Amino acid sequence: ELRNLKQTDFTGLILEATKILSSTKAFLPYKHVMVDEFQDISKDRWAFIESIRANNPEIEFTFVGDDWQAINEFAGSDPEIMIGLGNWGKNREQLFLSETFRMPQSLCEYSGEFVMQNSRQIPKELIAKGETAGFSQSLNFYWDTDPIDHLANIKQVVKNIGKDSEDSNCELFILARFNKSLPRFSDVDHLWAGPVSISTIHRAKGLEADHVIVL
Repeated sequence: ELRNLKQTDFTGLILEATKILSSTKAFLPYKHVMVDEFQDISKDRWAFIESIRANNPEIEFTFVGDDWQAINEFAGSDPEIMIGLGNWGKNREQLFLSETFRMPQSLCEYSGEFVMQNSRQIPKELIAKGETAGFSQSLNFYWDTDPIDHLANIKQVVKNIGKDSEDSNCELFILARFNKSLPRFSDVDHLWAGPVSISTIHRAKGLEADHVIVL
């Protein structure tokens, strides 16, 4: 249909730009290029970056990415490109952004141990900062709940959380992988005195709450 309309999609734009840069010399006046979300780089986008570099070898590149967040292989991304960047024959400086203000140190260790089960991940150690850094009770597993009845599970977990559920300043997130797994707001709002948010995990990326229930 795109061909019939004589239009293209995003990948087509990348391929066409690569073709133009590869056939033109000294076209780009830039001194520095930053590539963000580098863990999502794909072979066609990497070819585009290589064409920028070939067009103007004086450009300095900064790549920012986290291989622990590489989840888009279904869309063509290849984190091996980031891991193998050493094949660029130039001086490189690698900086680890290891400090986080989003979670306690205990959760850094739990999640890091889980992610590092994959031997292809770049080893790194997260250091928690901020007022919640030393909070030890950061992760609880409830295996005695019924995964079919999410609302019953939520009620049980709220009961286990205890007095914080009665604090009007305490915020609760209820997260699930799919929308169909989430409860109705009206079924859970009365269980918690403070603000309650219901969301998929993907949509909640970067947000924070005092308590998070992951179904």
